[in-house]
Amino acid sequence: MGMGVHAAVVDPFNPLMEAVIDRGMLSGHRFHVPTALEETAHIRFETSLKAVPDGIQPWSELPHDSVWLLNELDQEAPEGASVIRFYLDPNTPKNAESGCDVTVHDLLPPARASKAWSMFDGWLKGSEAEKTGGYWCSLHDVAAAIARTLPFLKTAEGGLNIAGRRYWTADDTHREFMTLAHRSTAGKSGDFRLDHLAQPDDLPVAAVDVRTVSPGPERPPIGAFHRFLEKHTGEGWRPIMPLRQSLMLVLAELLEEN
Repeated sequence: MGMGVHAAVVDPFNPLMEAVIDRGMLSGHRFHVPTALEETAHIRFETSLKAVPDGIQPWSELPHDSVWLLNELDQEAPEGASVIRFYLDPNTPKNAESGCDVTVHDLLPPARASKAWSMFDGWLKGSEAEKTGGYWCSLHDVAAAIARTLPFLKTAEGGLNIAGRRYWTADDTHREFMTLAHRSTAGKSGDFRLDHLAQPDDLPVAAVDVRTVSPGPERPPIGAFHRFLEKHTGEGWRPIMPLRQSLMLVLAELLEEN
């Protein structure tokens, strides 16, 4: 398995953990889940398990040198174990005395209980939901980066931050999302008109004086994560999924739920 690691997961159905497991199994990692969740996990990850039959294993077969992957609300990990804690809310207190804390900012699709999820849901339903922008980053880009660095995060200490490199304003985010939502609604109803196709495909681009225009809130400190990736994998943090594709995934989840 080369650089593959064994990882214990308390909640394998958290969206971030699901994506890490899917990507990580194909990278040579093996994930151990609570025995009570093993059958459900085999159903959820059925497609990946066809390629990697031993990708999901029970806690009872957990090697002593495994790493524990915890969400911000998880508390369970043996004393002295290697721990990586993942946070989607940057305001959650981080009181860890050891291990590595990874904070993911402005993730798309967002967590269902988050403010961002409520915002997109409100836009889809036509409410006057508050508009906010973000340093949006794709769940797939984040999961791929974590899977590549698991062997090194296992022994890392301290905190790392992940976020998109560019700030998308509230208006730009809203414009992109609503363009997709209108096209999706029209496609489902059959009321697809020329104006749906004529909507601009690209965000407006214009030169601005950076001395007079605010670039938005300060970007989360992603430099340490970039250097960590660069050191251990030869390639830094370079997210590749466009905002529109990430928003399509947000829209798909919202439509599925509604």
